[in-house]
Amino acid sequence: MVWLWGVNLWVFAQSTVSYTEVFDLDQNHLTHNEIWKCATWMTIVVPTSMTSYLYLYSHGEVPLAASQPVLLYAAVAMVLNGSFGYFSSA
Repeated sequence: MVWLWGVNLWVFAQSTVSYTEVFDLDQNHLTHNEIWKCATWMTIVVPTSMTSYLYLYSHGEVPLAASQPVLLYAAVAMVLNGSFGYFSSA
């Protein structure tokens, strides 16, 4: 869905329709490139977490596999909270 949101913003940017006025947005909105950057990170992180879960579960490390979703949610909460200096200054 995030990829499609970026495509939607790209289509609006290519057309003559000013979507910032249509949707009553301020001028400090995200561009399609910024949305695609977020979608790229999400596309990398979520399948990696799923793969590590399947690997750990199939090799008998059930407690470690069970911690994978918790670690992913904790990482997302930290990023959204701005706990990483890189993301909060970008």
